[in-house]
Amino acid sequence: MSANIQINTNLAKDEIRITLKEITDLISVEHNKAMKTVEKLTLEASFGQVEKIATCITVGNGAIRDIDTYLLTKKQAIAVGAKLNNSLLMKLIDRLEQLENQNKPKTTLDLIIQSAQKMQELENIQQKQESRLIEVENKVENDITLTSAQKHHLRNLVTKQVYHLQNLHKLDNSFNKKNFQRIWKKLKDYFIVSSYMEIPKSKFDEACQIVNNISLGDLI
Repeated sequence: MSANIQINTNLAKDEIRITLKEITDLISVEHNKAMKTVEKLTLEASFGQVEKIATCITVGNGAIRDIDTYLLTKKQAIAVGAKLNNSLLMKLIDRLEQLENQNKPKTTLDLIIQSAQKMQELENIQQKQESRLIEVENKVENDITLTSAQKHHLRNLVTKQVYHLQNLHKLDNSFNKKNFQRIWKKLKDYFIVSSYMEIPKSKFDEACQIVNNISLGDLI
């Protein structure tokens, strides 16, 4: 019996092989029982040679240990699967086909398609990163309010505009206080803030332009 349990050196280079341990896990069969089934099958010349190897498993307490198993060809795997659990044989065949497709040499077209898919994936990742970066930049830009210098400049600009309107329209001094309040309210309403000091730093030029362009009609 042991004479048949040896490394098979006659396999085609690209022929898939699967361990008995993977098969027993796949079709829910006790591994030791399966090992005995394979040993019996090796007595038949038509079954061919098999290779006995060690594989790692995780036991109940989380420890890892080595156990003996067999490395089987596609044909041998199907024969063993039929013996062990015929009702789940198709599950094993599906797994073998999956391994076969992974092992199949890729054509030039396959490589081109694969390369294009990889490039598309990278492009999608890059676009997401760029969108996220823009989002962060916009958030930072909008979250930073006017600097002290900008606030000072804006206050001076408002004062200048109030007195400009007074001189232009020959207004009484009593109108100045109301015009100050109305200009600040116009700025707060425009930028949707509770105080002019909350205006984003990036909107400073826009705020200055609004003040400069305010007419008396805008304040009525």
